[in-house]
Amino acid sequence: MTAPPDDGAQRPPLDPPMTPEDRILLDLESLCAFMDEALAALNDGVLCDLGPLARGVSSICGDIQSLDRTTAQAFVPVLEALLGRYETLETALVERARASGLLDTPPAPHAPATVRAAYERLGTRPPPPSAPSGTGRRT
Repeated sequence: MTAPPDDGAQRPPLDPPMTPEDRILLDLESLCAFMDEALAALNDGVLCDLGPLARGVSSICGDIQSLDRTTAQAFVPVLEALLGRYETLETALVERARASGLLDTPPAPHAPATVRAAYERLGTRPPPPSAPSGTGRRT
């Protein structure tokens, strides 16, 4: 088999490099799928390791914060959706822990610090928590 003749024309690569924005969207899709799986498992009575959640949120927020302000502003609705999913999962975890008697402290509304920091950098305010959340200790 012979190689095609080189006519000197520049050809685009088969897979163009991914832009930072594309990578962020791909990471967000993966993180949302993880949260959906964790919520489904929780509803089935199984608790997943949620360590990847904190690392994923932190990484994505850092990536968004590194973008120029105009581009980063476009991600505000995505951050709001991410925070909403986080709160849904957190609320389900708190309810499960309360029902099991593992959580005995009153709820304290909050959001992940990294998500709030991203909102602050963008000059916007995060929405108020949609549901109570809490932290606690095992009894």
